[in-house]
Amino acid sequence: MLSAAPIVILDEPTSSLDAATEHQLCGAIARLCRQRAVLIIAHRLSTIMQANEILLLEQGRIIERGRHTDLMKRQGAYAKLWTMSYGEQTIGLPQAANQ
Repeated sequence: MLSAAPIVILDEPTSSLDAATEHQLCGAIARLCRQRAVLIIAHRLSTIMQANEILLLEQGRIIERGRHTDLMKRQGAYAKLWTMSYGEQTIGLPQAANQ
C-alpha cells in the first residue's frame, strides 16, 4: 500500500481482528479503493460489503455476483450467508448495508 501500487490483493485482511479493529480497517480499505483496483478475498462478509462487485464462490465456481444491496434483495446464497452471520440487522456495520 505504501508503494501506491495500481492493483492490491488482500487475502483475509480482517481475519483474527476484533469488531472495532475490523471496522477501522474497513474504513482504511475503503480509502485505499478510491485510488486503485483492489481484490479482497474474505470470509467475513462485512469486510467486502462496500465492494463495487462481490463474487460468491462455491466449489470454485461463481454462483452470485453483484453489490451487497442487490445480492441481499435477491435473497439467494449471499443473503442466506449474511443472515446466518449477522441476522437481519445492520447496526454496527458500515453504512453500505443500508444503501
